[in-house]
Amino acid sequence: MKKGKENDLKSGSRSPLLPGHLEEKSYRSALEFDKYTGMGDASDEVLKSKVMTHGETLMDQLFTLNLKDVISIGWPKSLYIPGSADWKKYWILPPPAANRYSQSWTPTPPSTGFGTSSFANGTLFDFQQIMTNEQLVFSDTGLGVMFTPSRTLSVVSFEPQVDCSGEHRWWAEFGPQFLVAGSSRVKTSLILGVWQQIPGPVGWDLLNWKLFDVADSFPNSGLGHGMVTPYQKSFTGANLAAPFLVQSGRTYLFGVVARVSVWSSYTDSHGHPLPRISDGSFRVWGTLACVIPQIEIIEKQVHIP
Repeated sequence: MKKGKENDLKSGSRSPLLPGHLEEKSYRSALEFDKYTGMGDASDEVLKSKVMTHGETLMDQLFTLNLKDVISIGWPKSLYIPGSADWKKYWILPPPAANRYSQSWTPTPPSTGFGTSSFANGTLFDFQQIMTNEQLVFSDTGLGVMFTPSRTLSVVSFEPQVDCSGEHRWWAEFGPQFLVAGSSRVKTSLILGVWQQIPGPVGWDLLNWKLFDVADSFPNSGLGHGMVTPYQKSFTGANLAAPFLVQSGRTYLFGVVARVSVWSSYTDSHGHPLPRISDGSFRVWGTLACVIPQIEIIEKQVHIP
């Protein structure tokens, strides 16, 4: 089959072109520099000038390779740090105010847990215990950053770096007046969530979230007790990441939440719920402490620029 000219790459004018030897200009510069150093009586000032000129030529050559768009000494737009963190530990120039954590919250009633949260330090602490007359309790402590997309419609990956530490506890030794059956369980989790800021008293509309397990006591059945069990776990990159769809013209809160959940299925010997017992014979609780030194919100896919 005879090829048409439009498909003939040997036709010359329609051939895909490459630049000439990229090193040509810098090579000539190097020859000039080398020629001067071979003169034997080089002035330090002139030598320095020629070296700097050669260095500028090399840099120009690198930018010709389209590196200009990715080389920047400015603060990485995807990087967020705690409100009062020393930016010098992260980058060579300070961040915009928008690239610092700015929101934090702690458990609210009717939770029986409590916690602390600091967007200034990037720390979370959450505690939750269950009482004998309860079946499930949990508490959430969180912090986050405000984010306004520049693209009309895009997908970003929310990737915080988190170091976790905590404990879970099981103690169920009731007095002889209570013959009980059942089990209890403590579980700690991290939740990545995104909320849209809306007008009105509520302020936030939850759009999506993803849960990641940190530690699990697994069911402790019957009567007895165990030691206070500590744990540690760290998350980086894809180990703690979730994609979210975002739109320009909207403001979002990207939040990291520490959650402690506690379950109990204890009943008396007849299967009836237990009354509230607060004499210390029932102690089931969990803690979760987190340090979040940095958060990244990375643009992954652009649907509409």
